[in-house]
Amino acid sequence: MAYDVFIDIDGIPGESLDAKYKDKIAVRSFSFGVAQSGTFAHNSGGGAGKADFSALKFLKHTDSATHLLFLHCANGQHIKQATLIVRKAGGEQRDFLKILLTDVLVQSFNSVGDPNGPEHQPLEEVTLGFSTIKVSYAKQKQDGSMEAFKDAGWSVKENKKL
Repeated sequence: MAYDVFIDIDGIPGESLDAKYKDKIAVRSFSFGVAQSGTFAHNSGGGAGKADFSALKFLKHTDSATHLLFLHCANGQHIKQATLIVRKAGGEQRDFLKILLTDVLVQSFNSVGDPNGPEHQPLEEVTLGFSTIKVSYAKQKQDGSMEAFKDAGWSVKENKKL
């Protein structure tokens, strides 16, 4: 399945020309995750530990967001929120995954360029830390329409469900 990815970061415009996500940041790839440190010991039912969240990493082309992402990383200025949006590409473009982050911090900013490589402009890997995360997913029905989004949220700061 082909899909498009955008990220909307408060106060940091990108250069997307997409009709729905104009001036958002076009994303080439992304990753995030959570790990559970709970254990199962002999004669125990197993205990849950603290959830360990990895930051949201994304790869993008150099664009109008570059200098602001760099500056936010350097000065540690927090951003109110950022939303990563994934949608099905092609005819009827429908959003099916959204990741909402609040109290966001640009934890790292790395620029990579290779004039002899397959990319035609430098790339940047950006890492975002956050105090809360909400993951929303919508399933596509057989008729092509989408079900309602189903959400799950977590406060990293308080280590509890939202």
